[in-house]
Amino acid sequence: MKAKNRIWVYPSRTIGIFIMFLSISFKSIAQESNKSVKDIDGNVYRTVRIGTQIWMRDNLKTTKYNDGTEIPNVRVDSMWSSLISGAYCNYNNTEDNARIYGRLYNWYVGAFTNPKNVCPEGWHVPTHEEWITLTFYLGDGHRAGGKMKEKGTIHWNRPNTGATDKSGFSALPSGCRYYYGTFEELGEQGLWWSSSEFNLKLALFEGLSAADSSITDNSGFKSNGFSIRCIKSQNQ
Repeated sequence: MKAKNRIWVYPSRTIGIFIMFLSISFKSIAQESNKSVKDIDGNVYRTVRIGTQIWMRDNLKTTKYNDGTEIPNVRVDSMWSSLISGAYCNYNNTEDNARIYGRLYNWYVGAFTNPKNVCPEGWHVPTHEEWITLTFYLGDGHRAGGKMKEKGTIHWNRPNTGATDKSGFSALPSGCRYYYGTFEELGEQGLWWSSSEFNLKLALFEGLSAADSSITDNSGFKSNGFSIRCIKSQNQ
C-alpha cells in the first residue's frame, strides 16, 4: 500500500514485531462460524473465526454507542478537521456508500480512552496487538492482505493484487476521510482503526491496497475517518 504522508507519518512496525509471533500456528486459516451479531441500530454483521479470534466480516455501520448514545454525524469539512471527540460520516456523505462499505469514524469513537463502546456488547475495537496476531496467523505482513481482501473487482479497483479472501475477512476498499475533511481512496484502499494510541496526535491503524497483497500497520492523525471492524472479546 502506498503510504501518503498526509495520513500517516511513521514507518510500519510490522517487521519489528514479526519475531513475537513466530510460534503462532497457521492451521486451518479460516473457520466460518455461521453466526451473526447485531448492533444497537439493528444492523446485522456476519462473523468469522480466524485462528483463535472471531471477527466481524463486515465494516461497522452503527450511529450509536452500545449504550444508545448518539455519535455525531459530521458532514462539514471544516468541522470534521477540528474534532477532538467521537464522530462518524458516510463516504461522500452518501448513505448508499454506508450500506455497502460501512461508515467512517474518527479514532476517538473507538479509542481505548473512550469509556463508551461502539461495538455490540461482548465485542470491541481491536488493539494494535490483536491486528498483528491476525496478520501473522495469515503468514506475515507481505502475504496476509491478499488473504483478507474480497476477491474480484466489483468493489476493489484493478488489479486487486493477490486477493483470495482465504481468511473469510472479506475486506472492502471503503476509502477514508482525511483529517482535513475530504474523501478519497474509495475502491483503492481499506483502512481500519485500532484502539491503540501512538502519541497525543496519532493512533495506529491497518491498511490494505488494491495494488498489492500486503497489510501495513501505520500511525495516522486521530481525526482521520477510517473504517472499524469489531473483534469478539476473549471472555465472551
